Amino acid sequence: MREALERFTFLGFLDKKSRRTVFLASGEEIFLVKKGDRFGDKGRFAVLDITEKELTIRQGDNPRLISITLVEEAPLVPSF
Repeated sequence: MREALERFTFLGFLDKKSRRTVFLASGEEIFLVKKGDRFGDKGRFAVLDITEKELTIRQGDNPRLISITLVEEAPLVPSF
């Protein structure tokens, strides 16, 4: 799972109408994700919360939360 997340690079985020959108890159593709969205291979990761400093996700049906510190231009690195 760590390898799957590290394929994504955090580019930044946008706040608009009290909704935060995170910009992620993987290879040549750019992904825009918001709270409630899914991303990754076949929607593997669900976005539960986004703050200025952290992305909280869950993998599939696993109830365990995964926290990711958001660092611009850096790969996503999960902590459990």
